[in-house]
Amino acid sequence: MFRILQNDVPVTGRQSSPAPPVVKPPHAEGRFEQLADWVFLRKFRTEYLLIRSFPFNVVEIKQEEVHPIREFFAGRGNLDGQILQILRTAHMLDGDPGRAANHLSRHVSAILLVTTACNLACSRCFASGGDYGLGRFHMTREVIEATISYLSREITTLYQCDGFLGHAQLGLHFFGGEPFIAFDRMQFAVERAERAADGLSQTVGHCVRPDFFVTTNGTLLNSERTAFLRDHRFTVLVSIDGPDHDARRSYTSGKGSLAKVIEAFGALRAVQVPLRLNTVIRNSDVPYIREILSWFRQEVYQHEPSMAIYHTFSFEREGPAGTVGSCSSEHTSSALDEYVGELENFDASGYQLYELALRTKLATGGTFYKCSSGVKRIAVGPNGRVYPCQGFIDTKLDMGSILAPDFDHRQTKVSQCMAARNIATLLPCRNCVFSALCPHNVDCAARAHYTLGGLMQIDVNGMCRVGFDLMDRILFDCGLLDELATSKSSSSKPEEKA
Repeated sequence: MFRILQNDVPVTGRQSSPAPPVVKPPHAEGRFEQLADWVFLRKFRTEYLLIRSFPFNVVEIKQEEVHPIREFFAGRGNLDGQILQILRTAHMLDGDPGRAANHLSRHVSAILLVTTACNLACSRCFASGGDYGLGRFHMTREVIEATISYLSREITTLYQCDGFLGHAQLGLHFFGGEPFIAFDRMQFAVERAERAADGLSQTVGHCVRPDFFVTTNGTLLNSERTAFLRDHRFTVLVSIDGPDHDARRSYTSGKGSLAKVIEAFGALRAVQVPLRLNTVIRNSDVPYIREILSWFRQEVYQHEPSMAIYHTFSFEREGPAGTVGSCSSEHTSSALDEYVGELENFDASGYQLYELALRTKLATGGTFYKCSSGVKRIAVGPNGRVYPCQGFIDTKLDMGSILAPDFDHRQTKVSQCMAARNIATLLPCRNCVFSALCPHNVDCAARAHYTLGGLMQIDVNGMCRVGFDLMDRILFDCGLLDELATSKSSSSKPEEKA
């Protein structure tokens, strides 16, 4: 009768808490019925599914059980003890996750702005040409070592003081400017991080691995640097903006960069470096999404998505130099319908592969912080000043210096403000069934602040709607939930309840 997908997270008792104002995603009407905070009901095919949004979990119920369950969550009735126990095990009766602390460990990663110089002159760059208006500098080795020491202290505390039993990684994300302008800094950081990870593994008694990520425009890659990325297990994010790429991402000379980027993209794929591809979508692009996706199939993938690429399409955002609230992504309903439909077809053909990230999130119940800026990650500038993320390199959001012996980013007002922004406080995220699963680019705190005009804003009729519809199709229409349920059943063999 019941099929439990996730049941390995510690169970808490049912708690009562003041109900916040109900703000529902308007595109969710008619698909899911919200029975209580975090609990939703959906009729799907011939079944009824009860869904907990965080931690994300699903149980299958019979039609005759729908009314008693509705009455129970409305406070007008009781349930059979056996059913009650199943709901408790499946987290349907958990309290408000905002009251829990198990999603807040001291594990943190760092974004290194190894340089604020860039060799491109991209139009409408959110980073003001790469230097954020702060000037062009390369990161010092002292700052690199201080950052790795800080991450190492956090990981040591995580295991030795907090009793962490999971797998922590020493994570470094290289950013710019264009990071390969300062390739020697990247090499130095990688060598120091690998050495630190080896030492941490011995100190804490757990295998701590380095985790390297780089965001690059791809124009400075060569065979030596490609081999370096492969040998040190980097994940690489490259931006290609479609048929207008040359006009949007040109060299300072005015020459377009597309040919070089596609060459680099192909070279990385050839040696099987894990890749991510990002495409910035301007408001004017939305009506032409079919043509844009067709161009990617022909010019970038050559019709065959032969290697898994997590390809995101993100609406344009502003940065510290822009006018706050000047770049919203409001679109007509019909335009968004067509846009989402084309992305769904693109994904179904194997070109986006959101499923890769979804599987990881489903295995853990999802994420409490979709955007973890200033909480689970920090950005470090060339001189050691710390900011919430690469989108928030803003003197108004300075969190201190990584060089200070007593630096603790969590004690800063900026970090505490960012920690207060999560799926329990963001509306309509709190009332969205996919709040813990949606793609990371749906909820970017920097985009909310600079582009939408407020840190607590959510792009309901833009990226939010796109993410919601994609999750709905992948989880339900494409059978990912059925696949996971079968896998869970075969591994744990839960007893069927009559």
